[in-house]
Amino acid sequence: MKTITAFLTEFVTNLEFETLPQAVTESAKMGVQDVTGCMLGGVSEPAGDLVISHVRSLGGRPEATIAGTAVRSAPPLSALANGTTAHALDFDDTLWTYVGHVSASVWPAVMAVGEPAGTSGADALAAYVAGVEVASAVGRLGYPEQVRRGWHGTGTVNTLGSAAAAGYVLRLTPEQMGHALGIAVSHAAGAQVNIGTMTKPLHAGRAARDGVTAAMLAKDGFTSAPEAITAQSGFLDLFGGSECVEERSKEIAENLGKEFSLVSPGLAFKAYAACACTHPALDALLELREEHHLKAEEVEEIVCGLTPYSQSQLPYQIPPDGLAGKFSAPYILAVALLDGTAGLEQFEAERISDSRLQELMRRVHVCNLSEMHSEPDVSLTAASIRVQRKDGSALEKFVDRALGDPAKPLREDALRGKFEQCAARVLPREKVVGALEALANLPELSTIEELTRRLVP
Repeated sequence: MKTITAFLTEFVTNLEFETLPQAVTESAKMGVQDVTGCMLGGVSEPAGDLVISHVRSLGGRPEATIAGTAVRSAPPLSALANGTTAHALDFDDTLWTYVGHVSASVWPAVMAVGEPAGTSGADALAAYVAGVEVASAVGRLGYPEQVRRGWHGTGTVNTLGSAAAAGYVLRLTPEQMGHALGIAVSHAAGAQVNIGTMTKPLHAGRAARDGVTAAMLAKDGFTSAPEAITAQSGFLDLFGGSECVEERSKEIAENLGKEFSLVSPGLAFKAYAACACTHPALDALLELREEHHLKAEEVEEIVCGLTPYSQSQLPYQIPPDGLAGKFSAPYILAVALLDGTAGLEQFEAERISDSRLQELMRRVHVCNLSEMHSEPDVSLTAASIRVQRKDGSALEKFVDRALGDPAKPLREDALRGKFEQCAARVLPREKVVGALEALANLPELSTIEELTRRLVP
């Protein structure tokens, strides 16, 4: 019987852009556009700025673009920088098969090796598909045990997805691809304890860098264990998932290449620049705000019912800064009630220090969703909001899936507006327009350098 590694390597090495279903390529184009915008927007974030400065200090052959800057570096270092900036805003997509921010690592890996290799836009998009699907397959094997153990799939699973994507660009043989995945297993890491700090986006950057390194080493003949994913002391044994490996492996063997996670369940694109676990609660509060013309001064208390998973991802009651604020239910709900949104500006340093906001935060309380909503069959991040007004009346709303979830997709103009908002932080208007045009026509580009040169100020 074939091993999981054999199924994955055959899928990647046999993949061709021309045979991909249109629904897959359209979803892939949306994913690439969204994460490229987030990448540009994250350049001016402290985490992005520090990592780019670090990469610049290391030097390296100037082969690959660091988006939003004039800096070029060696492929692994470029991937590190672009992956970190892509996740620095926590505005990038989520793939719920393993609760990971897949594009933030996979696309930077493709860019890093694809630009110096002269890879076509079509092949770059196929490489992205390969990386996303490998990450999803490995992530399914380990979910939810890996999350329960405190690992962050964006750092662990994404390393293998990035290796597959980079390996596709480098045209690795099946044997070399297997070694690349095995090398990536020994690079995989990322702890949930660092949620709300600069290290969380570093998980995405490091996964991109190490995936690129794994693929480049395998190309040169570097070897690894033949079945590092499922073997004893391998990926699943260490991170979680080995208990159900036989059943889940069979599912992957039957579906890989026939069904695509880019289509089902699909990528969830964020409408708000914060942890995805806050988005259903945000939707609920903002809908109440609009429906009832709700004002902060009317509110006595806001009670937010969250799932145990969401609570585990939102550790901050009173966050110390804007980055931690993205992982604080009280902060996010308070700022959304005051401002009517939770975009980029709501997490700037000057916004969090506002005394009115600080006072309102203390009137937001989190409880278990089961205390407010009795229906057991809900999504991982479902939320209920109850607003107690000073006049004694109360307003309530439950939201199962947030705007931007594949079940409630963002409109195309909203995604375009999000890209423009992020990219405008570092690019002049004409470059923003040019980048969007190149992304829309990515499969037709003769090389992805036609895109990357439009990402430089």
